Amino acid sequence: MSILTFSSATKKLPNLYLCIRMVNSYFFGFDYFKYENFFVPVADVEKTLLDLVYFNEIPAEDVLKEIKKQIKKEKLERYLKNFPPKFRKRVYSFLERS
Repeated sequence: MSILTFSSATKKLPNLYLCIRMVNSYFFGFDYFKYENFFVPVADVEKTLLDLVYFNEIPAEDVLKEIKKQIKKEKLERYLKNFPPKFRKRVYSFLERS
């Protein structure tokens, strides 16, 4: 998600915050963007894909197509090394079927 997308999303839903517990070793793949007086972590596209699979969230077809266009395969492979083999298979399966 770009900062532009993040900014427009927060304007539409200014009081909606989502907090999810995650294993510390899976907390990577973020850039920090300044939003008012805060720095907010925003996942890069590769980490967004992994989070979608991890949390069993299926995006709309057009969103998934855009994610697939933007993914850097080398970065995705590097990120996947942090996850167990079973999860890696889920990610590959997810990418193949869509």
